[in-house]
Amino acid sequence: MNQLKHIVLKKVKLKFHHKVDYVLMIVLILYPILFYSYELIPKGISKVNIFGYTYVSSYFESIYILMWTLVGKILPLIAFSFIYVRINRFWTYFLFVPITMYLFQIIAVVNSDLQIVDSIEFFYSLPIFIFYCFLLYVYKQYITKVKLKKDYERELLKTGIETIVNEE
Repeated sequence: MNQLKHIVLKKVKLKFHHKVDYVLMIVLILYPILFYSYELIPKGISKVNIFGYTYVSSYFESIYILMWTLVGKILPLIAFSFIYVRINRFWTYFLFVPITMYLFQIIAVVNSDLQIVDSIEFFYSLPIFIFYCFLLYVYKQYITKVKLKKDYERELLKTGIETIVNEE
């Protein structure tokens, strides 16, 4: 009876590992809503006060256009990052190219609006790219280890239940 209680507790622990899947599922469900989130911003506003800091959009001349541009860059970045993290195939490493491209475009959009124009923006952005790709890689390795552990525990549970049934 004690072994059966131990097996039930293991099943509860397995459900805990599904939280990552639930969070990613919620993000995918909210993806269309996030895509049109720029519609919440009034069209004629060129400056906004956020936490005591006044942001003035000079290059895009409107916060609405700035947000439309940023949403168009950030959401594909999220999608490619999601695909990279969730799929464990060799070709996912090629997703670093569009991920890097979208990161560079986001930095270019922010820099153009802040009027920080550099001829070598790429080299200033390179540490950000490397850091983001490193975080994605580490997170993917963590998810892979959790998945392998979950599969191993599931296999142990399966063999443990068969052993208990065979003993009785």
